[in-house]
Amino acid sequence: MSDPVFAAVKARFGERGVVDLIGVMGYYHIVSMALNVDRYPLPDGAKPELQALK
Repeated sequence: MSDPVFAAVKARFGERGVVDLIGVMGYYHIVSMALNVDRYPLPDGAKPELQALK
């Protein structure tokens, strides 16, 4: 992330907010990876938003 973008995020959310955002993004990333590796199924009737790669 560039310095101007970091400064804007820090100005908007503060230092604590920046740390919280990094934590939330990291948590979402690890959960999504675990669900993908496990091939966790979609709920009944739900259609995937993206087609599988061939």
